[in-house]
Amino acid sequence: MPDADRRRKWAAATVAAVLLAGAAAATFATVDGTTSRRSGAGTPVALTGTYGAEPGPSPLRYQWIGRMAELRIDVKQPIWLGFRAQSLRRARALTVSGGGFSATVGVGTADRAFLIGPVPHGARTLRVTPSPGPVRASPRDPRMLAVFVSDFSALDVPAYVTPANGFLGEEADSSGRRFNWMKQRGELELITDFARPREIGVGLNAVSIGERRELTITTQSERKLTVDPSASAGIRITARSAPGTPTKIVLAARPGPERLGPRDARSATIQISALRASASLQQIGPSRDAALLILVGMSALLAVIALAAVRSLDRAGLLLLALTAPLEVYRTPVLGVNVSLFRIAVLLVAPLALLRLIRDHPRRLPSGLPVLATYVAIAGACGVSAVAVAGNSSFGGRLAAQILIGVAAAGAIVVLGRRSSLQYAAYAYVLGALPALSLTVFQGLSSLHGGEPKLPLADKLPVAAGLEVTRIDAVTLGNGVTRLKGPFGDPNHLGVYLVLLAGVGLGIVLVRRASGPARHRTWLPPAIVLTAMILTLATYSRTALLGLVTMVVALVATTHQVLRGELLRLRPARLRVVAVIGVVLAVGLIAPLAPTLANRLEPRADVNQVTTAGHGETARAAFGALGHRPLFGVGVGGIGDRLGQAERTSGAHSTYLTVAAELGLVGLLLLLLAALRTAHPLVRHVRALAHKPDIILPAALLSAFCAFLVMNITYDVWWDDFNWVVLGLVLIAPAAARAEQSA
Repeated sequence: MPDADRRRKWAAATVAAVLLAGAAAATFATVDGTTSRRSGAGTPVALTGTYGAEPGPSPLRYQWIGRMAELRIDVKQPIWLGFRAQSLRRARALTVSGGGFSATVGVGTADRAFLIGPVPHGARTLRVTPSPGPVRASPRDPRMLAVFVSDFSALDVPAYVTPANGFLGEEADSSGRRFNWMKQRGELELITDFARPREIGVGLNAVSIGERRELTITTQSERKLTVDPSASAGIRITARSAPGTPTKIVLAARPGPERLGPRDARSATIQISALRASASLQQIGPSRDAALLILVGMSALLAVIALAAVRSLDRAGLLLLALTAPLEVYRTPVLGVNVSLFRIAVLLVAPLALLRLIRDHPRRLPSGLPVLATYVAIAGACGVSAVAVAGNSSFGGRLAAQILIGVAAAGAIVVLGRRSSLQYAAYAYVLGALPALSLTVFQGLSSLHGGEPKLPLADKLPVAAGLEVTRIDAVTLGNGVTRLKGPFGDPNHLGVYLVLLAGVGLGIVLVRRASGPARHRTWLPPAIVLTAMILTLATYSRTALLGLVTMVVALVATTHQVLRGELLRLRPARLRVVAVIGVVLAVGLIAPLAPTLANRLEPRADVNQVTTAGHGETARAAFGALGHRPLFGVGVGGIGDRLGQAERTSGAHSTYLTVAAELGLVGLLLLLLAALRTAHPLVRHVRALAHKPDIILPAALLSAFCAFLVMNITYDVWWDDFNWVVLGLVLIAPAAARAEQSA
């Protein structure tokens, strides 16, 4: 046995070391992705509702937008929209939304290029809305103007190239072909939506005026070629894009310019047309045939791993739910139903829990299960909204189903967790994070060798309309810094998961420190906790940072006397080691991230302008909806309809505001009642255990739940799959802890 224990400890230490090293490297990494699809020239998309075309600051055709403009698209695959814009007298947020798509960019007073997308396939009308709204152009010009924009270009990859300085205005010949005349020297401006510097192909057709010319192309290097006047030459340029910063390509012609014609006094050298950018891009699930088979195979593999790890059906069920809950990108629509690894796991575990419930509790439900009735009531309110409010049947039905699936998962944890132990149930949640943490580290490390950000097998799973962005976009801040998002579609959701994981993991670490022989301790739980905290910083999520502070403060406040006793028990040598490790981590990991973290915490910083404006807009919309229908709300999905958010998105960046606006004060009261009924038994139990060593794990769960409640003030994260696992742990904690004490 001692040899077996020693082998297990070394194996755990090895996994812990690899995990921590990967997390440290991934924190500084950025991500990118490729596939075989190539772009062609951008297709012009006409704006309607503007003040008409007029010359602009670049050679493109521009028009002023007042309160709103529209553009109509009908595409067979996801596209990106490229355009140039500048705002009148002050910075504005420009939102392009409609038909299940929404994107917002910050437009300053200087002209620059923008790229938004992907816009899902299909026909839709997009509204282009500036915020704040228009102002009078000038004392002599009564027009109400806001943003000066060029024509939009539809692109099939996130790479947009436009002529800038040194070109005459855009023209069209009799066939409708658009072109620009270049003076002696011209600049092309390239902007991409990739997170890492990468090679981008820029193509164009060139024909010289009057005589043969030498064209010098300067990117990272210089290249010379000859352009004839008799035939158009196809030219391909390779440029290296810079995240968040336009890349300039300089063209220079010799001999110099000559007059375009007897009646045209303008001078130029070369005519440029068919300007286009090409790049590789990760595909969005090309085949649906094998999608369900992949999900079932992955679920079976995880189930076998869980069963082999614990050799108990009850404990394997708990571990399987913990393993699959954070793997949110592994989902695909099957026969109109969105199937995920977590939902397959619930289908496997819920019947087992029901059988255990019937056998062990034939007459009385275990404590914790009645609390879930409040969440069922919220699902019922969503269902009523889906039926009663026109146009919300799909959204309301999906949310109701999502809540009921979460209730089934939490109920299964309540039943199976009581048959095991609170410590094991919490430990299963911590161990279940290993795949999610590994995928997050893998995604970050991939950039170190120019690899792809796509997660294994994720590109083989088609996604439902409106969720394409969760697969193909790297999320970046305004300064080009990449935010890790792991197996989630959003860095904020990853951040919330990591905070909850750190809270529960701290409880496990402290419990194992306070009780049990040293040989039962391993480095794995501390490594998971430390990895979660490091990766939380790399999400740059203000919501997660707020939750992390809340969790730590709540844990220290409830267990400070016990923690003080544990610190006093540490040998001075070990205490010095812990202090040194803390300083090294602070200097080596946190310090390099500090400038960006500081900017994220400053609402007026440049990196936050667009998100702050967007959050303010959604909050105003929520309060407006609540004022319009205060009792029962505007219906599930109503916020998304008002703001033109993406097809499967409707939220005010606050669960409480969203529920109040869409389900009214009745829905908000139900949500607050559910939170109170969930937390109250655990609060009483923690107070009863004050100053006792047994307080640690219940207090850690309570601290994590407090952080969860706080994080929902600033983001919509209540209904995520992984939250139901934590909810189940919180519900069983009082009864399970009492049972362990009596035993």
